[in-house]
Amino acid sequence: MHEASIVQEIIDITTEQAKQNNAHKILEVEITVGAGAMIETDLLASAFDVMKNETMLEEAILKINKANLKLHCLNCGKIFESDRMISMECPYCHSFETVIESGREMLINKIIAE
Repeated sequence: MHEASIVQEIIDITTEQAKQNNAHKILEVEITVGAGAMIETDLLASAFDVMKNETMLEEAILKINKANLKLHCLNCGKIFESDRMISMECPYCHSFETVIESGREMLINKIIAE
């Protein structure tokens, strides 16, 4: 379960940002997880709920936005989206010669602190 190490990074980054802005408590963290990031968002949320205890995030809620993969077909040149890594076939020409343009990332979008 690599989600625990990801949550630890979220805690470290948000805590550092909160301290730099003289905040003492983090109320909300909003992230975006790409469909190709290979992250189980349910496990991530569960790990966050356990690991946030006794940190600045103890009362924080985690909001998770999911982003589709954006793929580029090398055969016909079209760009299309998919919500799963296993569906990389171009819906226009049915080629599997596709490359991922985006959707493998996990981003911290917003931190609300006081």
